[in-house]
Amino acid sequence: MLRFIFRRDSRVCLEYEQSFASKIGKGKCLSFASGRMALYELLSIYKIGREDEVIVTGFTCSVVIESIIKTGARPVFVDISIDTLGTCVESVKQHISSKTKAIIVQHSFGIPADILTLKDIAKSKRIKLIEDCAIAYGSKILGKTLGAFGDASIFSTDHSKPMNTIIGGLLYIEDNQDIFQVLEERNRKAFKLSLARRFGVILRICIERMTYSGSLIRAYCRMILGVLYRLRGFSPFFFPFIESGFQNSFKRKIDKTHRLPPELAYLGSMEINIWPVKAEVRIRNARKLYEFLSEYPSVFELPKAIKNDNCYIVPLRVVFLVRDSNLRDRIMELLDKNSIWFTSPIISRKLQLIDYSYNNGDCPTAEMVSQYIINLPVDLSENENVTLINKLRNILNDV
Repeated sequence: MLRFIFRRDSRVCLEYEQSFASKIGKGKCLSFASGRMALYELLSIYKIGREDEVIVTGFTCSVVIESIIKTGARPVFVDISIDTLGTCVESVKQHISSKTKAIIVQHSFGIPADILTLKDIAKSKRIKLIEDCAIAYGSKILGKTLGAFGDASIFSTDHSKPMNTIIGGLLYIEDNQDIFQVLEERNRKAFKLSLARRFGVILRICIERMTYSGSLIRAYCRMILGVLYRLRGFSPFFFPFIESGFQNSFKRKIDKTHRLPPELAYLGSMEINIWPVKAEVRIRNARKLYEFLSEYPSVFELPKAIKNDNCYIVPLRVVFLVRDSNLRDRIMELLDKNSIWFTSPIISRKLQLIDYSYNNGDCPTAEMVSQYIINLPVDLSENENVTLINKLRNILNDV
């Protein structure tokens, strides 16, 4: 990977983009240094701005909302479906207005939202439909891959996502080549990451790979990562992640759009090549976890969509609700609490909900789910997955 640092090689990025696009549909992809940069560029090209509204679920990450706000548009929050934990059709219908210019549909944890119905709604209203596939790579509905249904789709490949290039994101467009050409030209003129940040990313890759080694090495690596996090204010070499331009105030400009560096595109191509194996591991582990959880229907509430025969689901995590607070606390002790996704509306935020124009009660189902949600990793070895199930079983026997 280091050989890409000091040389220009746009072919590596192009090959990565073409390979990624071929896994989604017949369209084209552009890579960026983050998913939010891709979303902001897309909204800008759609000429979405002041007085416009963008429909988005409150069960999402702050960077999605920040990208909308920076265009000058207003985020209009819709709820999630309890069956899919993705964007709710009925809530979308209730919030469409004459000012609505786009609907961002979120597919959560690899579980498809009701994208077919939402596509019909958007088409009938002549509203842009954007799929948020940041946490849903590889899943399908009726054989068609998520990301190929909307006017465009956004993917994230940061270190917490199914496809891991440490930082990064992609924009996919199925059939509007005029829009794609404009975006492609803007992408060519985008900024490049500094050498310090690029070396920092490679350092992070090395450390994260080492955490999969023995327990002692893993402990040291976690300690090093903690130190690097505390040094993030001193140098991008120590903390290479591109943090949100809104972490202190919405008055700050959004991060300048940066291209994905070729060494990470190379890593992305490697991730694509091994994805079939990784996907099979995720599916196998999720199936066994869900089989176990299904033995206790009065304790664990599972999304109904996981049993939808029309869906092929590659899970990001196994997700379920636990309403018994004592049991939930016991399960949480098995995990890093910070690794549980969506324990509040608009996660990973530095500001208050009201600063994002979100009011308590805007998304009642999402707010309820956030109180009881548990989600478990599935990128585990078979033995690790068995150990996790056994620990869950022991907790149930003790309660």
